[in-house]
Amino acid sequence: MKQKHEIRAILFDLDGTLVNTITDILAAINAALESVSLFPVDLKTAKAVVGHGLTNALKAAARTQGKELSEEELGMMLPVLKTYYSQNPFRYATLYPGVREFVDECRARGYAMGVLSNKDHSLTIPIVHKMFPDEPFTYIRGAGEEFPLKPDPASTHEFISHHKLTPQEVLFIGDTEVDALTAQNSGTRSALVSWGFRDRMELVATGLSTVYDDFSHLVKEELA
Repeated sequence: MKQKHEIRAILFDLDGTLVNTITDILAAINAALESVSLFPVDLKTAKAVVGHGLTNALKAAARTQGKELSEEELGMMLPVLKTYYSQNPFRYATLYPGVREFVDECRARGYAMGVLSNKDHSLTIPIVHKMFPDEPFTYIRGAGEEFPLKPDPASTHEFISHHKLTPQEVLFIGDTEVDALTAQNSGTRSALVSWGFRDRMELVATGLSTVYDDFSHLVKEELA
């Protein structure tokens, strides 16, 4: 049996964990691809390329068409992607089933809660505020120049330090191997959910973290 530590805080990934944002991301990626006469990608491809930031997602989407983007091409396409997304950040976004209830339960239990995303900070903030207008999170961090992207542990360490915690007192909940590696690199506990942007079997095959299909089992195993 794994050793249990008292959990005092929960750090969430955003996209694919709390909020289903993939249709909005897909539309933004396709706007950028079409701006240079590349074909749009489908939802399955979009799910496969996200997780490492918008720049890397765009590169990977083009690569599925055999196109390696140059820095000049990226320089033209990224503003299209970011402008489109900033104008349409949550047109189709929805909370996953059970998220609202789980966040409310965690707040009632007194856990500090934060959101850590590889999405640009300027996009992360309005999406979180739109989907959680009651502001249950004491920490929200998206991608920016201050910290490297996940799975680098620097931003997780900031959350830990901000709340005067030890890594073992934090549970990191995400939906991709990037999130599990972030937890591993920062020394926190981790839990992966199966409803996000990666296939369940793909997550299990990594062996990085336990994969949960609903919040009730996650609570029983990680927070009981």
